[in-house]
Amino acid sequence: INAGMLVRGLMVSQANQERRASADRMRAGEIEAVMAETIIAADQSGAVIRVSGNADRILGLPADALTGRGLTETVLVADRPELLTTLRACAHGGEPRKLRVRMRASLDGASPRYRSVEFSIIPGAGGVALASLRDVSDLAAAEDAHATLVSEGESASRARAAFLSTVNHELRTPLNAIIGFSDIIANPSTTPASPERLREYARLINGAGQDLLRIISAMIDITRLDSGVYDFEAEPIDLEAAVLASVDAFRQESEGASAEIEVAPA
Repeated sequence: INAGMLVRGLMVSQANQERRASADRMRAGEIEAVMAETIIAADQSGAVIRVSGNADRILGLPADALTGRGLTETVLVADRPELLTTLRACAHGGEPRKLRVRMRASLDGASPRYRSVEFSIIPGAGGVALASLRDVSDLAAAEDAHATLVSEGESASRARAAFLSTVNHELRTPLNAIIGFSDIIANPSTTPASPERLREYARLINGAGQDLLRIISAMIDITRLDSGVYDFEAEPIDLEAAVLASVDAFRQESEGASAEIEVAPA
């Protein structure tokens, strides 16, 4: 009787242990099912020895495809050295680290697509590194888009600064000619007595005014180009006349600086 009771007790105990183990496995499976990260354990060589069962849901790859060297083979070649170095360092008790790598989105296809995966790696026991893997493709795409916008904004800012600098120079040239020659005419002590000289100054003022009008028109055209409502129409120009007009615009400054401008044919 005692032997029978002992055997029965052992059987009940074993059944209870099996039920507890089954319940533990079910709880572990339930936890993995709701986790937003895949957990791996890697040895000192960087080979994966354990993968949580939610790898397929989180990473789109089955757990058995990531064990051993499988994980490394799914990582983009350029990202492998840093990943392996970090896994080995943490397996030897190094500091916890985070890094982002690009992993294949599937095992099929000659031209694989890659997703961004963040590794949070901590030292484990017995020369094992533990890492949680989280798909951060959406975050990486948002960061890339933000960086692109920032870069485009900086480029646009530099372009505006360069444009304003150019406009400032282009506006000053005809304005200086208009102000300079009009001051000469308005000042009794410098007003030329020769009518021909007066007409020449008037012609120079008029030319500078026309240049100023063209610059302002060009600025308006640039604004219309940006809005996409500009109709381009090419027309010939008199290059020699444009060069001579430029020389006339700088004549007063050159004379004041005792400099001489010479126009030579090409």
